[in-house]
Amino acid sequence: MNLKKLFQKPEFGFYEKRLCVLLFISGASNVFMPLQSLVNQFTPDYRCDVTEFKRNTTKQAETLDRLTDKEWNDLFLNLTIPYENKEPDVYERSSCKQYNILPDDLLNVVASNDTQLSSRPTISCSAYEFNGDARSIVTEFGLVCDQAWKKPIFTSIFMGGMVTSGIIHGLISDRFGRRIAFMLFLIGQFVIALLTSFVSSLALYGTAMFMSGIFSLSSFSASVVLGSEFVCPELRSLTYFSIGVGYSFGYMAMGAVMYFFQDWRWFLRVFALSGIVYIPYFWLVDETPLWLAAKGKVEQLQKIINKIARINKWESKRRDEMKQLLTSRSLAESSSKVCMETARHPKMLGRLIIAAFSWFVASLTYYALALNGSSLSANRFLNVFYGGVAELAGLLLFYMVVDSKGRRTSYMVIMGLCGIGVAVAPFIENGTLLSVLTMSSKILVTAAFALIFMYVGEFFPTPARQSFTGVCFSSARVGGTIAPFVIYAGENGEIIIPSLVMAGIILLSTASYAFLPETRKERLPQNVEESIKMNGLIEITCCYNNIDDDDKQSRLNDKTNNPEKFQQDCEI
Repeated sequence: MNLKKLFQKPEFGFYEKRLCVLLFISGASNVFMPLQSLVNQFTPDYRCDVTEFKRNTTKQAETLDRLTDKEWNDLFLNLTIPYENKEPDVYERSSCKQYNILPDDLLNVVASNDTQLSSRPTISCSAYEFNGDARSIVTEFGLVCDQAWKKPIFTSIFMGGMVTSGIIHGLISDRFGRRIAFMLFLIGQFVIALLTSFVSSLALYGTAMFMSGIFSLSSFSASVVLGSEFVCPELRSLTYFSIGVGYSFGYMAMGAVMYFFQDWRWFLRVFALSGIVYIPYFWLVDETPLWLAAKGKVEQLQKIINKIARINKWESKRRDEMKQLLTSRSLAESSSKVCMETARHPKMLGRLIIAAFSWFVASLTYYALALNGSSLSANRFLNVFYGGVAELAGLLLFYMVVDSKGRRTSYMVIMGLCGIGVAVAPFIENGTLLSVLTMSSKILVTAAFALIFMYVGEFFPTPARQSFTGVCFSSARVGGTIAPFVIYAGENGEIIIPSLVMAGIILLSTASYAFLPETRKERLPQNVEESIKMNGLIEITCCYNNIDDDDKQSRLNDKTNNPEKFQQDCEI
């Protein structure tokens, strides 16, 4: 795409440019909620806290002047913390056990120079000492050793909130408007973060995680639909690119925020305070003309068009043409009615299943690769930065192909290559080559995720667009939840079968996209009829045996009086 020509297009006036900047800034905030567990639930190196035991013993050991302070410290650790065989020929101090020894016994051992304690029994730690300055719920509530099982529960609770969010934010957006949904979930994530920073128990933290899941990425999804409904078909990819680049920069910046604020409570508070930046959005972000037209809100629609025309300095003729075009598409249909009508039609229901499955597969693949890949650096802050770089690379790939090759073809090629990469990875023994292949697969699936985020909303009608996108969003969260089990299935060393199964699922999703329509140069469908007219690469002819009697009679009449309409209605 020629950006110079693009920025000179009359459809891309100052209002649209300002919108892209606003969406870019909003995208940066969306990364913090889904990745907050990197701070909230971080587990630093730890071992039994024997500080008090050492203090009491040291007072009594002052008479043992034959030991220097360093010798006494080293000896004390050796006599209180056992070593464990973590890996073949690798011994480390135990993180969860200490010797069952009393201060008097310890002094007797030192006095007699008997340091052989291997036969002495061990006990579980009663308290823990954590290395470094990081503070998390793990260090605060002792979620290690026999309490470590509680930690993944909060991740599951968070994912449960995200699954719920897919339905909730879609319904709110279609019922009350794109702007309300966008602002509600944008500001809501900062409020939830602030409240989470003050929780005083694990029960409250679990509740906060569920609410965080509901607000996590919901404003991102709402912003994608909001941006796409404001611009012409040629600019829809640019609006998503703006949001995605903002997300990538936020991803990279998060590493620095994590470094300077390693206390999880202050990390959340700093993020919450950054929400002040978005207060002007209440005045700068408007409702989309397409949604207003779909709801029959003609008066508000004309006000928005007047505002856009004033900011873009449109001529009165162009403003009146836009009003006439959008007013003619005014429907005043309820979102629930359109959702039911869309879901009842076999063609549209099939598209929803294919779209939801592709979100499931993309999320499953994304998280499986992320969890299974080795870190690029031993520094966890740099790893977050590198993750943002990979996101940006995937977005650049998305933007290079989405308009030149089209949505459908781009997804099929990108995920097809990703599926091949997953299939051949177990057979590659060269470590460098395997790392390159894994990183390439991550970039490909990131590009695919960007594509489906924008693409799915382009073939569903306006009154139900966000609801069905929300269903796909929930499907993606289910895929992310299942991803760890895919990794664990290969932990016994047998990774060929899990990899081939994953590759088969990816290729199945790739092939199913042949049934979806190409939307690259198409205007967004305003109603079910316009959605149905959009045809896929492959169309299946159906009979009319499974429709209700009224529809059946209507189609029979069309078959006699209007054969072309009958043929069009019977294509799915």
